[in-house]
Amino acid sequence: MKLHELIDLHRAYYLDYFAQCIAQDREDWTEVLLTLDRPAPDVLYKLYRADALREVDTDEGIKIIEIQHREPLPHETWRQTKGESIIEVRPFHWNRCIIQVLADRIDRAALIAWGTHWIDLEDLQEPDADGFKGVIHFLSPPSYPGGKLTFLVDFGSAPVRAVTELIKVLTIGTKSYHITLGADEPDF
Repeated sequence: MKLHELIDLHRAYYLDYFAQCIAQDREDWTEVLLTLDRPAPDVLYKLYRADALREVDTDEGIKIIEIQHREPLPHETWRQTKGESIIEVRPFHWNRCIIQVLADRIDRAALIAWGTHWIDLEDLQEPDADGFKGVIHFLSPPSYPGGKLTFLVDFGSAPVRAVTELIKVLTIGTKSYHITLGADEPDF
């Protein structure tokens, strides 16, 4: 199986479930972009796209709805090796994908540009025929537990292309790397 095919399976597994959950209550606003009031090194890391918002009869008036399977898409670890470089995909939750990178360098500006594009900073992306905007919902600031660049991405309704572009961004200017999608969750 090719990388894009496996990523497409992960995406479909999540979005099918997302669509089923949202179909239960058509009153929800879906994929709403919020700015969180918290310190962050870049505005990108303050952005959070809620799966859905629902009006409720409380003082807050709105409830954030997060949709997640109990278990990630089951599959064997997929690995592609090219020289000294490895891309590994373990079972992961599409909306909570821990990514770890061991590389000689990371282009942080390119990572921020990738995230800014795919979160749709200006909130201009219209929903497709299935009602999805084709955007990521969250990107955490990177940290370095165990010496590996580690961050979390909620791929939301983003297309497979967003994931393959992220992998390209993570390999800019590197001679060897080990990228893991679905890494074990570190203590952030």
